[in-house]
Amino acid sequence: MVDLNREKYDAIFKVDGPAGSLRNKIDLFFALGLCNESHHKVLHQIREIRNKFAHRIESLTFDDETIGPLVDKLGPETQTSTSRRLRFTNTIGTIMMLMYAVSTADIKLKGLGETHPRIYIELLKMTLPGSADEIEKIWQEHMGDQ
Repeated sequence: MVDLNREKYDAIFKVDGPAGSLRNKIDLFFALGLCNESHHKVLHQIREIRNKFAHRIESLTFDDETIGPLVDKLGPETQTSTSRRLRFTNTIGTIMMLMYAVSTADIKLKGLGETHPRIYIELLKMTLPGSADEIEKIWQEHMGDQ
């Protein structure tokens, strides 16, 4: 973005501005090419969980009946002892690493997918568990071509 003075910045990012809500910020992030479609979807899932906490007065946990199922959709439970809270925070960490890996192409650094492709594939599979088999199949086909 260009340098904005305070008035122009506030006009965009204030509550009723075009980038005032978290939903709009995520959509703007995607529209500017700063994340891909998969990351966009996960960011909205994270936003939905965040909103459950932010817009309720009573105390909630990640195991609450309105929040637990949303966390479960984020990714597979890798260990039976892993808490939903830990899975939520791990998903945020993973999505941040993946977005960084995607964005490095713009700053002329090698992305994680280029330097450590197997780790990148495993992160994708963890972040998108519903597509894990398809991701693995594509990976195997790609490796067969080399």
